[in-house]
Amino acid sequence: MPFHNEAEAVTGVISDWLSAGEALGISLRVVACEDGSTDDTREILRRLALDRPVLVVASEERKGYSQAIVDGMRATTAPWVATV
Repeated sequence: MPFHNEAEAVTGVISDWLSAGEALGISLRVVACEDGSTDDTREILRRLALDRPVLVVASEERKGYSQAIVDGMRATTAPWVATV
């Protein structure tokens, strides 16, 4: 899941996805691809990863949506992957 300057929304988005998986009986791990944000997005993601199944793939520079997705896919180990 790519994020760029999403400090205000990132917690809710990740919580909603994890809750939806839980409701369906699916164990999810969110791969959060932080793409060179200039706000607090990266720090918020790192805090979320402390107690939730979130892997943060961060970039100091903006690479764009496509490269953020590619970086996230490279970080996965699961047999099934969904993107947004």
